[in-house]
Amino acid sequence: MNQKRFSNTVLVIVLLLFVLIAGYFLLIKKPDLLNPPLVETPFEYLGNFDSPSSLGCISTFDSIENRESREREFVINSGEEYQSLITYKSISSLCKDFVLPTIDFSQKTLLGKYASGGGCAIEFDRDLYKDDLERKVVYIIDVVEKGACQMMGVSMNWVLTSKIPSDYLVQFQVK
Repeated sequence: MNQKRFSNTVLVIVLLLFVLIAGYFLLIKKPDLLNPPLVETPFEYLGNFDSPSSLGCISTFDSIENRESREREFVINSGEEYQSLITYKSISSLCKDFVLPTIDFSQKTLLGKYASGGGCAIEFDRDLYKDDLERKVVYIIDVVEKGACQMMGVSMNWVLTSKIPSDYLVQFQVK
């Protein structure tokens, strides 16, 4: 009888441990089935000066001290919002004949976020992700600084993507 009671006790303990471990992973860890990863979304970079579809002449960078303009995030879904960007046109001689390229906002959304870095070489790696379950888009800008030079690099990181629904949250992350 004691052997049977011992076996039943061990079985109950094993089942309890299984339930606790399964509960931990379902409620705390949330496996990918319950929390799917973000899906990478295609985009077109519009920040080069040498392209006719470029927005390289539009930047909120006017001074290192003006933090408010540097922290501005742009989610542009209409022609009216887009035309207001001309107020950020650079005074550089390279931009004197600049006009905003044509964008069809019934099909596209324009995103922009200022980022800067220092070093001998600065790269801006951009990734855009969409999460239809959470109804959000995440735009990640990774600033890669190389070397110990005193040079500073800045970018507005303008990207054009398929139309983002108006009820989606757009999050910007600069690393």
